[in-house]
Amino acid sequence: SQNVNLGTFTKGAARKYLQYNRKIGPVKLSQQGVVRVACPNEEVSDMYNLTCSRQPEGALEVELKPTEIEVSQANYKEDVSKTVWLDMYGSSSVKTKLEELEVARWLNPGTSMLRVSILTYNADADILAGTDINFMFPASGHIYKELTHRTVCLKAYSSWYFWVFDALFYGQITFLFLNELKEVVHSLKAVKGLRDGAGVTSHVRDFLGEYVSFWNLVDWISIILAYTILGLWIQQVTNEKKLQADLISYNDRYEACGTSGGSD
Repeated sequence: SQNVNLGTFTKGAARKYLQYNRKIGPVKLSQQGVVRVACPNEEVSDMYNLTCSRQPEGALEVELKPTEIEVSQANYKEDVSKTVWLDMYGSSSVKTKLEELEVARWLNPGTSMLRVSILTYNADADILAGTDINFMFPASGHIYKELTHRTVCLKAYSSWYFWVFDALFYGQITFLFLNELKEVVHSLKAVKGLRDGAGVTSHVRDFLGEYVSFWNLVDWISIILAYTILGLWIQQVTNEKKLQADLISYNDRYEACGTSGGSD
């Protein structure tokens, strides 16, 4: 086997995408298969040795060209037994690996969707992007193509003013929360003064009549949603830090692998 002659285009340059983006790791080739079903006219289909199929349960239907949003949100039923990784540091060249897949008929009539996935990092925007090049094969014989992306910023607070905006917003929400608690306490005291010695049910009914109003409900909905978003945001920032650490660790191993000529 022979490696592709890149000329002056070095391996370091080959790992970059549109100059400004660094490709992270190998390229992933994956596919989604079809489910075989009975043909509507088995006499003719059997005569000509034809089979009929449909998309897997819950997968994207591709009789008509799907939109980018439909493809990006589709339930992709990956056949992990056919997943292939293409790496310039592998034991064989990418060209040789692709030729082997072609000979083995890795892509065949049983494939309903092919996905080429790459991971890139843009230092200017501090964005890690997962890009999928999707090829869909409906029974009509047409090949639909769609490019989808998923991006994440690795450092959420790259400047001090991001902290200021969040602090102002949640400071206001906390102020609203404390005011609502103050109103709750005031209403409880007012109800207790009205019905000393009354039962719990009477106190609850009086409290609801005293405190509950349209704007109080709006305030509590805003408070609950804001703190829910805060919890999810903290979780995302934590995951981003972990992802950044994993990327740094992975790059060290990947470069060492390339130096040794081996494969990770």
